[in-house]
Amino acid sequence: MSHLFVTGFVFLVIYAMVSDARHLTIPNWVAGSLIVLFFLHIPFSKYSTPVLHHLLVALGVFAVGFFLFSVRWFAGGDVKLMTAVALWAGPSQILPLVALTALLGAMLAVGILAATYLSDKGFFDPISQHLDWLVPRWARRGLCPYGLAIGSAALMTIPVGLFPIVSP
Repeated sequence: MSHLFVTGFVFLVIYAMVSDARHLTIPNWVAGSLIVLFFLHIPFSKYSTPVLHHLLVALGVFAVGFFLFSVRWFAGGDVKLMTAVALWAGPSQILPLVALTALLGAMLAVGILAATYLSDKGFFDPISQHLDWLVPRWARRGLCPYGLAIGSAALMTIPVGLFPIVSP
């Protein structure tokens, strides 16, 4: 039964990533659904889940995210998605989640900066008329859909943490 919840988690995270890449928005219902799914998952989990610890981790991530939002480094959807996946991560997976999110986000930002720089210098002009569809509008404007980094990190860390290896 737990696999059903993990499948829902993966679907919602991928939906958030696709939405952020296409529209630069992550719908509120995605983060809300992730939170509801977490609490529905608890009674069916084979492992004891310290719900209070998960809530405290999510609250801490939300506080940091709110600060990043207030200084315009994060968008609101990014804060909500990060908070929702932090709830799933809990204390055991939060450090790998945050570290991987930061690393992937930095790689994404550097890639966008490089593409923007090369585009401004006319590097893509000979092929741009044929490959314009390949470079999203947000990349041409130098915007970074951080939901891609958050979602990728979540998919790499959280499902592993949901099924701890228990030695006999």
